[in-house]
Amino acid sequence: TFDPSKLTDKTEVSVTKVWANMDSDAAKANTLTSIKLQVKNGDMVVAEQVVTANEDWKHTFTELPLYDENGNKITYIIDEVAVNAEDQAKLGLYNKSIENGVITNTFDPSKLTDKTEISATKVWANMDSDAARANTITSIKLQVKANGEVAADQVVTSENNWTHTFKDLPVYDEAGNRITYTIDEVAVNAEDQA
Repeated sequence: TFDPSKLTDKTEVSVTKVWANMDSDAAKANTLTSIKLQVKNGDMVVAEQVVTANEDWKHTFTELPLYDENGNKITYIIDEVAVNAEDQAKLGLYNKSIENGVITNTFDPSKLTDKTEISATKVWANMDSDAARANTITSIKLQVKANGEVAADQVVTSENNWTHTFKDLPVYDEAGNRITYTIDEVAVNAEDQA
């Protein structure tokens, strides 16, 4: 009789980790320094190994049984998991694909939710002369510009101490590059413009 327990043939599974679309500021800020590669038989993890750039993001799992306890050939699958909670959050910014022993994570800037805020204050200087007091402006429109384009504006007056905080501004643009914010001002009406 056939005894499957006598089958001792072994196999190996090689896994390569690839990071794609990594040129943006956001991708560089959300780079993982390690990942845990896994080999599974169905949902069961049978082997795992942490890899880094030092190993060229590769590992070969050896001495894996070729057959299960019933004598059926095992079809191994590969996967990955984050090494820690911080990396798990970063890993959520990538789209994963697995093909032919290669796990590719492509950075997806559309998944970015980082926000910032910028406070702006209008300061009036040299306001002690009669001419300055005669030409006092009662309001001004503060603008926050993202890479040179107006992203938001707000009229300020002495009632709010000439200050406004622009909130919920994205840190990165659609391509994942850090946005450079600047502050500007414009007159609220033609009389103030003069």
